[in-house]
Amino acid sequence: MERLNYFNPYQSKGAWHEDQLTRAFLVVIRMVPLALTVFLDLLRDKQSSAGSERPLPSLSDLLSQDLKIHTQRTSVPQTTGRLVSVLMTDEHWTPENKVQESQRDARYDGVLCFDPDWIVVIENKPLNMNVWADQVNPSLPPDGHEIVIDPQLVVLRWGDVVNRLTALLDVSWFGSTDRQLVTDFLDFLDEEFEYLNPYDDFGRCKKSLVLLRKRCEKILETIAPGQVKWQGGWVTHYFELKGTRPRSEAPAKRCALYPKQNGEDIRIELAMWPGDTMSQARTFYQYLAGNDAAPMLRLRENGWTVKSNFHFGFIQKGFGHGVKTTLSIEDYLKRWTIIPIVQITPDENGFEFPLTGFASDGLIAKGDIPDICSKAVALGATNMNVIPGVEVIYGWSLADAVAIDKRPGGMVDEVRRKTNEAIATWGGTLVSSPNFVEIET
Repeated sequence: MERLNYFNPYQSKGAWHEDQLTRAFLVVIRMVPLALTVFLDLLRDKQSSAGSERPLPSLSDLLSQDLKIHTQRTSVPQTTGRLVSVLMTDEHWTPENKVQESQRDARYDGVLCFDPDWIVVIENKPLNMNVWADQVNPSLPPDGHEIVIDPQLVVLRWGDVVNRLTALLDVSWFGSTDRQLVTDFLDFLDEEFEYLNPYDDFGRCKKSLVLLRKRCEKILETIAPGQVKWQGGWVTHYFELKGTRPRSEAPAKRCALYPKQNGEDIRIELAMWPGDTMSQARTFYQYLAGNDAAPMLRLRENGWTVKSNFHFGFIQKGFGHGVKTTLSIEDYLKRWTIIPIVQITPDENGFEFPLTGFASDGLIAKGDIPDICSKAVALGATNMNVIPGVEVIYGWSLADAVAIDKRPGGMVDEVRRKTNEAIATWGGTLVSSPNFVEIET
């Protein structure tokens, strides 16, 4: 019995297996004509945008031919026609060469035969990092066929498929049975292959932290192309603010955007940390001393949280974050515009005595001292950099982020605007294109 028979699923493979995803999708396009139309339209669009010399013909032309759909075949069950190779994956994948005949023992995840003129072979790799070059090259019978290989690979993102199917659900173009099949497929994909969902706006992320992080990454990548990095310790994506001064002398270097969950509540937070190294802190407070800290403090009137981020460092390692600073943020900023920022060195008993002065000034609690000392010893610290940093955070409720993302420009423009609002208070100017750059004034 054909594996694409609706009642004949795989029994030996978990629901998470990529073959189950392939089978589920092929069942849908086999049983739901509009889903097949979506798939063929996407293939034709991708071929046209890639400059294919001969894209798939019109739907009426294709469907006038005898169509059969297969999965897990070791050979193409058709001897004539133009063969189009399709890779379905999470992100774009760039082939090293044009599609060509391979001598490998192929196993096709999916084959659509439009007898006698067209053949579509599908390689499904949910993670593009698992694709190897020859997988997209078909193997053909040694003789007795009239198959011509289209040299242009079609790379189709699963997110684009989900978007198209969701759009049809939104406008109620499916009949009741077709609608249920497509809905079940999307629920299956959401449950077992969550990371393949689209994240073109926050509304499509379905409160999934995985997808919300991907959306945040995409927003930052749109603002700062090629500059976005991942910080595993923070569990967030960020890019480095750039300026006319050397990186080490900029008042702030990182701008992060991430989802934050507290119980059932999810917020999208934009965060920056001016003065996060000793050299940055010197530049930061030098600017505040020569200008005014009031604009930074007024950020709170616009929904920002501005609070101290006092800690220490040795070489390139920061430590002591989360100490109990009792100074108000006003007094904290004023203090460091007056007092020099210098390293501290241990006496014959270590760092304990030098740290007591910081406790007396309300920068740390006495109870913080043993933990700071033990971390310094673990790092082999011969001195400590004093880092009077500041944490500047703006948050949107998920509902607000969803609503904003539906507008023209969406959250990209909103994040750019709010970032500009913050960095202006320490002398930065945002350049929106082509790169996101902080220029000190």
